[in-house]
Amino acid sequence: MPAQLNRLRLWCAPGTSPDKWLKRFGDARPDVSVQLTAGTSDSEAIEALLNFRSDVALVRHSVDEVLTRREFPRGVRLHAVRLYDEDVAVVTAREHDAEYWDEHDSIPLEEVAAWARLDPADYPDDVAGQRMMVEVAASGAGAVAELPFPLARMLSRKDVVVRRLQAEPRTRVSVVWVHPDAVPTVSNGDWSLAERETREAVIQDFVGVLRGRRAGSSRGSTSSRGSTQTSQQESSSQQSSSRRSFSQQRSLKSRTLRRNTASSRKLRRKR
Repeated sequence: MPAQLNRLRLWCAPGTSPDKWLKRFGDARPDVSVQLTAGTSDSEAIEALLNFRSDVALVRHSVDEVLTRREFPRGVRLHAVRLYDEDVAVVTAREHDAEYWDEHDSIPLEEVAAWARLDPADYPDDVAGQRMMVEVAASGAGAVAELPFPLARMLSRKDVVVRRLQAEPRTRVSVVWVHPDAVPTVSNGDWSLAERETREAVIQDFVGVLRGRRAGSSRGSTSSRGSTQTSQQESSSQQSSSRRSFSQQRSLKSRTLRRNTASSRKLRRKR
């Protein structure tokens, strides 16, 4: 088997944690080696796929964007499957009002409406720029940084506070790969139909692991997945909504207590 058919080159968006998936995939496909690339910018992902530097990418993108509708050079088509939506978080300095909220709660938007926010457009669109935002927030200048929660948690440090917001998700993580018909185009190589199918089977097995398929499942790589993908996406959306609802209910129950605590601490600081 050619080397490119028994390996999987995985590009990961900053803040994503593929470890558990890699272990399950290793159990399901011990014949395939995985080469992991930790991305530094979300914009790198598509470039890595189109230049054949990666086979699969965990891509962070806006919830409003449908990646498969993008137009790419040379007519290349992509597959994309939604994995999960990300909570919105704020990163603030210690002693900021955000610290008065429990780390397991989500802060209502009306509580943060007056908080000054850093503008992401003022910083580079990569991990270095996002780390700079956290640095500024940690300085105590008063402004807070809004980031996807997994990314905020990755960039967290001892002198900052990370709290979720009760806001609709703005970012989504999807698994993306090049359509098998376009593999010869992006690789600039000659691929037989059998080789493309073998490569696609490896990718489909990995995507199945990402979506919860168990090793040894009777659903093979070449089986039909259209209706199942739709139902699983709907189920994922329902679970995400349920988690947000639970978080909101829990936060509302403790809201009065948090306000009282915040007021007491402010009074103590004034004295």
